[in-house]
Amino acid sequence: MKPSLSRRPSPNRTQPFRTLKAAAAFAILTGPIYAQVIPAPPTTRTWDNGGAGAAAGTFLWNEPLNWSADTLPGPEDIASLSLNLTGVQTLDLGGLEHEVGALYFSVNSGANYLLSNGTIVTNSINQNQDDANALNATAQVRTKNSGADVLNVSVSSNTLQLQAKITSGGLNKFG
Repeated sequence: MKPSLSRRPSPNRTQPFRTLKAAAAFAILTGPIYAQVIPAPPTTRTWDNGGAGAAAGTFLWNEPLNWSADTLPGPEDIASLSLNLTGVQTLDLGGLEHEVGALYFSVNSGANYLLSNGTIVTNSINQNQDDANALNATAQVRTKNSGADVLNVSVSSNTLQLQAKITSGGLNKFG
């Protein structure tokens, strides 16, 4: 018997080419595929001065136990000073720089927060309750991007005293 001279290749050889052709056609029809990273929403870290049932707090910003979930606020988080206390509450920044997404003063209890001895790096400060708060002369505020960004400050009631040095590319005051 004579061998067949058929030009038809065996099925095992053409299968990879068919798959490759199908993949190329799919890519042409759909275009490039890009991955998009969606950032997580900011977490609000609330000053709790050691939390319920704990001994009196240290009033040190850099002490994780003084914040909700015993976690320091990070660069994208909202640092909320809203603990219902009375009198002046002086929070010591420990001579360090602390970057947060925003700093909120939001308590209506007679507590006045005073930040001292360090730097807050943020683009947003908000005061929305009836108590006066302040950053004293030993505290500084610097906006992100090495002070090039604009600082947005919203004060809807009472006063927010920024006695500190402020480094920013501009200041927007609301309220």
